[in-house]
Amino acid sequence: KFLSDNCSTRPRDIIEMAAGESLQYPAMGDTIVTYRDILAHYCRNYAWERFGIDLVLGWDLDTALDQRATMFIPMLLMDAVAGATINVDGETVPLVKATTVPIDKSTEGNVRPPTPWYLSPMTVALLVLALTLIVTYRDCRRHEVSRWFDALLFATGGLAGCLLFFLVFFSTHEATSPNINTAWLHPLLLLLAILPWFKKTRKANRWLHALNALVLALLMLAWPWQPQVGNLAFFPLMTALLTRSVTNVFLGSQTTRGPTTTP
Repeated sequence: KFLSDNCSTRPRDIIEMAAGESLQYPAMGDTIVTYRDILAHYCRNYAWERFGIDLVLGWDLDTALDQRATMFIPMLLMDAVAGATINVDGETVPLVKATTVPIDKSTEGNVRPPTPWYLSPMTVALLVLALTLIVTYRDCRRHEVSRWFDALLFATGGLAGCLLFFLVFFSTHEATSPNINTAWLHPLLLLLAILPWFKKTRKANRWLHALNALVLALLMLAWPWQPQVGNLAFFPLMTALLTRSVTNVFLGSQTTRGPTTTP
């Protein structure tokens, strides 16, 4: 439980047991903060780490926190303890008398540089969407579906969906379930990478694409009202999946590029 039971919360618990009920932390203020807000702050220079957090951690990460819960981050624990007070013989005194740094060692040179914009998840997602639109335009002009492209796109999404489903249904890690991202990344996408290659499954492929397109469209429309905060890079990727599913619905019954396998 890396949020509620980690190397920062355990010292907090020990301090609270030693200080007793008179321990008072400084006021937090009226700002509503969540686990995701705090993690996003500390990952603000590293877009892929933030993308991964937003992908695999569900809406429990978007719960509003009280002062005590924010101390799962060591720096926030240090700030809270530094401003805390206790009651000693009827007098309110600071919990911490002084703050010292045992080892004053600069971290310059040891900190990884920020993710450049051209390597960020958003840039990659926009490139995927742009390539999807180009392939779709060519498909519409030729009245045929590019199965190799769909196989790559939906296989990638399906494998990511397998990871998410494992974390949601089998993992004991904290905050992985429920996760709204399983509505657009799931193992069934693997079928969309396989079914177009067989004549006998072409109709099933179109129906599955129709269902996938409907789910994606509803999810994107309802996103502002669901409880989980998403990464902006998700939306170009969802749009790419939606575009290819719609393309398969309308062009799937026509000639497809490449040989068709008959099982």
